[in-house]
Amino acid sequence: MGLFKKFRKSLDKKQEIIRIHQNQEDFDLYSPDEDVRVKAISKIKDNDALLDFALNDSNIEVRKKAVCLIDDEDILKEIAFNNPNSNLRIAALNNLNLKEEKVFITLARDSRKDVRIAAINRISDGNVLEDIAKNESNREVRRIALSRIHK
Repeated sequence: MGLFKKFRKSLDKKQEIIRIHQNQEDFDLYSPDEDVRVKAISKIKDNDALLDFALNDSNIEVRKKAVCLIDDEDILKEIAFNNPNSNLRIAALNNLNLKEEKVFITLARDSRKDVRIAAINRISDGNVLEDIAKNESNREVRRIALSRIHK
């Protein structure tokens, strides 16, 4: 989709972010230590730069942290629906900046069980949860949907 192309221009933003934070000891976006990169990413507020890390960093924990910090709902929807990595899709679904119920309802029917569970955990519509509890093929997913009805 075109949304990702729009955010591919983030190299300049990343360089500016690095320049702004260059005097901070714990800010090293390119450290070989993933914990250092996760801490550094936590200081970034720019969605373009966060998306770049979410899509391109070599470490999944850094990528998930970047997704958790994105506050643009359109970007989160794009990741939730289209990213090939289910860990990133789940991180997008768990991000509280993603609020659109129909996204959760749609992804509750995803082919990946872990994505379905993450989506079900965000659904608030009891009728939808009841339908999932009755008709879902996976027993664990049915049980989770049923447990959400009574919350």
